[in-house]
Parts: sequence; C-alpha cells; structure tokens
Amino acid sequence: MINCKEGRTWNKFVINGGFVYRANRLCIPVGSVRLLLIQEAHGGGLTGHFGAKKTEDVLAMHFFWPRMRKDIERFVARCTTCQKAKSRLNPHGLYMPLPVPSIPWADISMDFVLGLPRTKRGRDSIFVVVDRFSKMAHFIPCHKSDDAVHIADMFFHKIVRLHVYGFNPRAPIDILPLPTSERVHHDAKARAEFILKMHDSTKLNIEKMTEKYRIAGSKGRQEVKLEPGDLVWLHLRKDRFPELRKSKLMPRADGPFKIVEKINDNAYKLELPPEFGVSPTFNISDLKPYLGEKDELESRTTSIQEGEDDADITNSDTHNNPPTVIQGPITRARARQLNLEVSSFLCSSLYEFENRLLPNYYIVNRNNGGVKETLGEGLRAMEDHLGRPSQGGGPNQVDVGCNSESRSSLH
Repeated sequence: MINCKEGRTWNKFVINGGFVYRANRLCIPVGSVRLLLIQEAHGGGLTGHFGAKKTEDVLAMHFFWPRMRKDIERFVARCTTCQKAKSRLNPHGLYMPLPVPSIPWADISMDFVLGLPRTKRGRDSIFVVVDRFSKMAHFIPCHKSDDAVHIADMFFHKIVRLHVYGFNPRAPIDILPLPTSERVHHDAKARAEFILKMHDSTKLNIEKMTEKYRIAGSKGRQEVKLEPGDLVWLHLRKDRFPELRKSKLMPRADGPFKIVEKINDNAYKLELPPEFGVSPTFNISDLKPYLGEKDELESRTTSIQEGEDDADITNSDTHNNPPTVIQGPITRARARQLNLEVSSFLCSSLYEFENRLLPNYYIVNRNNGGVKETLGEGLRAMEDHLGRPSQGGGPNQVDVGCNSESRSSLH
C-alpha cells in the first residue's frame, strides 16, 4: 500500500476516502467483519443458504480479500442447516474386492432364486452355490418354506459330499486325511503337479482381473478413513428411514453421531438413538465427517426486513398493544373483531401521518377540541401564504372523520 497513494491506482488498488479499493471493490481487512459478511451473504435475511459458489459471487461483487473462496467453503461446510437439508450419498470409500482363493471350493457364494412356478414335487425355489475359484455352480431345487436346518443338510449332502471329501462320509473316521507314507505313482504325481500349476495360473488371472475391476470401481471415489470416536453426519435413506423421509421438506441428514466401532474401511458402527430402530452399521457412502460448529456472529439484520441500517428493531416499541392471536375457527364475531382491529390500526397510522403534514398550531387546537372552527382558518392561512384561493373539495381538503370514528369505536 506504500505505492498506492490517495487517488492513484497501483496494481488495481486505489485509496479513496481512507478506504482501500481493488477494481471498484472494497478491501476488507482481517477481522470479524469478514465472518459477518460471509454469514449475511450465506444465511442472512435475504439469502437462502446458497452454495459456496453463489455465496462467493454475491460477496465478490462488492468486496475483496485474499483467499475469499477458502473462507466461504470452510463456512458453508460447517453450516448445520446446509448439512441437514442438502445431504446426499457421498462418493466415499474405494472398491474393496474379496480375497482371491487358491484352490477350488475353498471360497463359495450362495444365493436363492425365489418366486418360481411350482413343480410337481412342490419345489418353488432354487438354492444356488457358486465356487469363486473355478466358477462352477450348483442349482439345487428347494422350497421357499425350508428352514436353516434343512438348507444346511442339503448343502452338506449336495456340496460338501462332492467337492470337499469326494465321497459320502458315513462315520467321523472317514473325514480324517489319508496317510502320506504310501508309495506314490509317478503318473499321479505328474498329474497333481499339472493341476497345481493350472491352479496357480488361474489364481494369477483372477488377481489380474480383480485389480482391473478395483481400478474401475474406485474411479471417481474418494478414500475417507474414520476412527472410533469421530463424529459424522448420517444420510437418511428413504428405504431405511421411511418415517424420517416421508416429506421432501424434512431433513435429509441427522447427527452428528459418534462412531463406536470400525468394521473395515467402508463400514462403521454408530451410536444411534434408540428411537431410530435400525441397525447401527452403515456404509461409508452414508457418512460425512463432522467438521465442527461454524463460527457465528449476531446477525445485524432481521430475516423479514431489508437491512438499511444497523439498528436493532426487535425491541422497538412500535405498538403498545400487541396483536391478539385468534385461535380456532373464524366465526362472524371473530371476523368483526378482526375487521375492527385492522380498521383501528389503519386509522391510527393515518392519524400519525396527518400529524406530520399539518401545522403545529392546528394540531394543538385540534387536541383542545376546536377541530371544526380551526380547520377552515388554518387552511385559509396556508392558502394566503401560498397565494391561492380556497375551493371546496380541492386537494387542500382534509377528512378527519376516520380519527373521530376510531376513537369512538375504541371507547
């Protein structure tokens, strides 16, 4: 600012009237004024909690300070209203593939196909078992009403008997491994080595494709790691919280909640209130780190009036009698009462406006009871002063009937 003198521009900066401007924008020094401007531009009486970009556009039209965008983004990220009303699923958490098995039928996946037409034997579902190494699948017909005991027995006889032991065990001794001290046939040994090499080659191919899927699945996502004890915002999904999301005007997020347990990098257990009635385990995409409360100053404008000055009008005594709150249905009697209060308010406002326009000597005489006698004299005196004759019904005629009626109606 040494090179920027009064009225002289230097690098878009100029000093005018003791204030520093940059490209016709007022420069704001470090202090609470910056926070106050961001607060009013983001959530003031005339704004609606816009995003960081729109809030910056509003401020950048008239003000300037270094790193304005970072300050606005930090304020918006800490705004509680924005976090609850504008929540959405976050692209958090990288793709986590399952571990690659080394041999067939060491890692399997199971699922059920329901709702099929009933067969002659009454089967209406299919129990599907797939080996994740060889991709071999078994489709076992079953009933939809089968319990866990029946499914476990079916899995033991249809899967374990064929792929784990290779035969149907009849006693516990049949499950023991075969002895290794016997003579080994060379052809069988060569075949076993060939199978092992084939397994190694298959495992390498699976690992190669899994890495390719991991890169594609993690594209556009962000790695976010949380620890037990951290506070997070919880996104309320409609399918999981139907009562809390039954209206589009209800908050989309709740919190902050404390993390109780970390299951893995993409799953966490939260400390939820008992009235939620859901499982406390959530995916990382439903969580958002809690950055703390925003720094907030007392607003210098009201939410229903354009702020032309910094006066606090919340405690101003504009009406001695507060308006009566009418509860219940509007009947004829209450409608007459409401009409009377509105008329009284309008007449009192007209009375105050009239006192500002009429001369002081007319107001004193009117308060003393000489309204009719003084009205004509006062108007004639004003016309003589202006040099115009008095005409009935002209623009100088004043009707004070509303004041007298309002006083009689109130008493």
